[in-house]
Amino acid sequence: MKKLLIVAVSVILLSAACNRQSNVAEPAQNPKSTSSTSTANWKTYTSTKYGFQIKIPSDWVVDENPAFGKIAFTSSDYLSILEEAHQYNNSQQDNNEQGADLFFDIGRAPEILSPVEDVKIGDNTFQHYRGGQNISASNFEIQHNVQIYRFENSVDVSDDFTKQILSTFKFTK
Repeated sequence: MKKLLIVAVSVILLSAACNRQSNVAEPAQNPKSTSSTSTANWKTYTSTKYGFQIKIPSDWVVDENPAFGKIAFTSSDYLSILEEAHQYNNSQQDNNEQGADLFFDIGRAPEILSPVEDVKIGDNTFQHYRGGQNISASNFEIQHNVQIYRFENSVDVSDDFTKQILSTFKFTK
């Protein structure tokens, strides 16, 4: 009788432990901070001037501002924040203070604040470092035909999400 009671209690405890483990919920994730989002429904941006192609989220806007000298990739969320700031200041935004989630530029960042490391992303190897306009921003650069192509993310965009975007990067010329 004692053995039967011990076996019954063991089975009940084991069953409760297994049931408890299977009810653990996955935490919600911010799409700009994870690479779980598929790029299949993203739009493709092609720069004929610089000879590259890249996929970006469908709600992002591209600004090729020649006065600014960079290409800005900006999410609709970030555009809303910029519009509110613009209305609050009641003045036009200075070309030198353009905001974006991800910038493209030619050439190395003016200040490199961390060691440079090679990172394989998709079919390409980028050099990764911190520095540039924002000291906490990450820079990913790749050299092609003696030109350095650099992408700098904002602090709102994780390195993993930037790597997901860069996994779609390819040269077109």
